[in-house]
Amino acid sequence: MTPASTLIHPTAEVSSKAEIGDGTKIWHGAQVREGAVIGKGCILGKDCYVDKDVRIGDNCKLQNGVFVFHGFNLEDGVFLGPGVMLLNDKNPRAINPDGSPKADTDWIASPGVVGYGAAVGGGAVVLPGVN
Repeated sequence: MTPASTLIHPTAEVSSKAEIGDGTKIWHGAQVREGAVIGKGCILGKDCYVDKDVRIGDNCKLQNGVFVFHGFNLEDGVFLGPGVMLLNDKNPRAINPDGSPKADTDWIASPGVVGYGAAVGGGAVVLPGVN
Protein backbone atom coordinates (compact mmCIF):
# COMPACT_ATOMS: atom_id res chain seq x y z
CA MET A 1 0.00 0.00 0.00
CA THR A 2 1.33 3.44 -0.93
CA PRO A 3 -0.03 6.57 0.81
CA ALA A 4 -0.79 9.62 -1.34
CA SER A 5 2.01 11.74 0.22
CA THR A 6 4.63 9.18 -0.79
CA LEU A 7 6.86 9.94 -3.78
CA ILE A 8 7.99 7.07 -6.01
CA HIS A 9 10.09 8.06 -9.02
CA PRO A 10 8.77 6.64 -12.32
CA THR A 11 11.97 4.60 -12.84
CA ALA A 12 11.77 2.96 -9.41
CA GLU A 13 10.39 -0.59 -9.19
CA VAL A 14 8.25 -1.06 -6.10
CA SER A 15 6.39 -4.34 -5.67
CA SER A 16 2.66 -4.05 -5.20
CA LYS A 17 3.23 -6.44 -2.27
CA ALA A 18 5.53 -3.99 -0.45
CA GLU A 19 4.30 -1.54 2.19
CA ILE A 20 5.52 2.05 1.94
CA GLY A 21 5.01 4.52 4.80
CA ASP A 22 3.54 7.99 4.54
CA GLY A 23 5.94 10.67 3.33
CA THR A 24 8.60 8.24 2.10
CA LYS A 25 10.55 9.13 -1.06
CA ILE A 26 11.94 6.45 -3.38
CA TRP A 27 14.23 7.80 -6.08
CA HIS A 28 15.58 6.86 -9.55
CA GLY A 29 16.20 3.20 -10.28
CA ALA A 30 15.50 1.97 -6.76
CA GLN A 31 13.96 -1.48 -6.32
CA VAL A 32 11.78 -2.57 -3.40
CA ARG A 33 10.83 -6.27 -3.38
CA GLU A 34 7.69 -8.07 -2.23
CA GLY A 35 7.04 -8.20 1.49
CA ALA A 36 9.36 -5.28 2.26
CA VAL A 37 8.02 -2.77 4.77
CA ILE A 38 9.38 0.77 4.59
CA GLY A 39 8.44 3.12 7.44
CA LYS A 40 7.22 6.72 7.41
CA GLY A 41 9.41 9.60 6.29
CA CYS A 42 12.19 7.49 4.75
CA ILE A 43 14.40 8.37 1.80
CA LEU A 44 15.73 5.67 -0.54
CA GLY A 45 18.31 7.21 -2.87
CA LYS A 46 19.09 6.43 -6.48
CA ASP A 47 19.69 2.75 -7.31
CA CYS A 48 18.93 1.40 -3.81
CA TYR A 49 17.89 -2.24 -3.50
CA VAL A 50 15.63 -3.47 -0.69
CA ASP A 51 15.20 -7.24 -0.77
CA LYS A 52 12.09 -9.25 0.05
CA ASP A 53 10.74 -9.13 3.60
CA VAL A 54 13.22 -6.46 4.76
CA ARG A 55 11.86 -4.13 7.46
CA ILE A 56 12.97 -0.49 7.52
CA GLY A 57 11.84 1.73 10.41
CA ASP A 58 10.61 5.31 10.30
CA ASN A 59 12.80 8.26 9.23
CA CYS A 60 15.63 6.17 7.76
CA LYS A 61 17.91 7.52 5.03
CA LEU A 62 19.52 5.18 2.52
CA GLN A 63 21.90 7.09 0.27
CA ASN A 64 22.53 6.19 -3.39
CA GLY A 65 23.48 2.62 -4.24
CA VAL A 66 22.64 0.99 -0.89
CA PHE A 67 21.81 -2.76 -0.92
CA VAL A 68 19.81 -4.27 1.96
CA PHE A 69 19.45 -8.03 1.51
CA HIS A 70 16.85 -10.42 2.95
CA GLY A 71 17.35 -11.02 6.66
CA PHE A 72 18.41 -7.49 7.62
CA ASN A 73 16.15 -5.06 9.46
CA LEU A 74 16.70 -1.37 10.16
CA GLU A 75 15.29 0.26 13.27
CA ASP A 76 14.05 3.88 13.29
CA GLY A 77 16.38 6.72 12.32
CA VAL A 78 19.10 4.66 10.61
CA PHE A 79 21.47 6.36 8.13
CA LEU A 80 23.27 4.26 5.50
CA GLY A 81 25.91 6.14 3.49
CA PRO A 82 26.40 5.76 -0.27
CA GLY A 83 27.20 2.24 -1.46
CA VAL A 84 26.61 0.46 1.86
CA MET A 85 25.91 -3.28 1.49
CA LEU A 86 24.14 -5.33 4.16
CA LEU A 87 24.93 -8.93 3.16
CA ASN A 88 23.14 -12.12 4.18
CA ASP A 89 25.07 -15.18 2.92
CA LYS A 90 27.95 -16.45 5.11
CA ASN A 91 29.24 -18.88 2.47
CA PRO A 92 28.29 -17.65 -1.01
CA ARG A 93 28.92 -20.10 -3.83
CA ALA A 94 27.57 -20.53 -7.37
CA ILE A 95 28.07 -24.31 -7.51
CA ASN A 96 28.16 -27.39 -5.30
CA PRO A 97 31.37 -29.47 -4.96
CA ASP A 98 30.10 -31.75 -7.76
CA GLY A 99 29.76 -28.76 -10.12
CA SER A 100 25.95 -28.62 -10.06
CA PRO A 101 24.41 -25.16 -9.63
CA LYS A 102 23.40 -24.01 -6.16
CA ALA A 103 19.64 -23.63 -5.64
CA ASP A 104 17.75 -20.99 -3.66
CA THR A 105 17.11 -23.64 -1.01
CA ASP A 106 20.83 -24.36 -0.46
CA TRP A 107 21.32 -21.56 2.05
CA ILE A 108 19.62 -19.70 4.88
CA ALA A 109 19.77 -15.92 5.20
CA SER A 110 21.68 -14.82 8.28
CA PRO A 111 19.67 -12.11 10.03
CA GLY A 112 21.11 -8.78 11.06
CA VAL A 113 19.85 -5.57 12.64
CA VAL A 114 21.02 -1.98 12.29
CA GLY A 115 19.95 -0.41 15.59
CA TYR A 116 18.03 2.73 16.45
CA GLY A 117 19.68 5.91 15.15
CA ALA A 118 22.80 4.09 13.90
CA ALA A 119 24.91 5.42 11.03
CA VAL A 120 26.95 3.25 8.66
CA GLY A 121 29.55 5.11 6.60
CA GLY A 122 29.67 5.12 2.82
CA GLY A 123 31.09 2.03 1.13
CA ALA A 124 30.88 -0.14 4.24
CA VAL A 125 30.10 -3.84 3.89
CA VAL A 126 28.21 -5.31 6.84
CA LEU A 127 28.66 -9.06 6.97
CA PRO A 128 25.91 -11.61 7.59
CA GLY A 129 24.70 -11.98 11.15
CA VAL A 130 26.23 -8.70 12.36
CA ASN A 131 24.17 -6.32 14.51
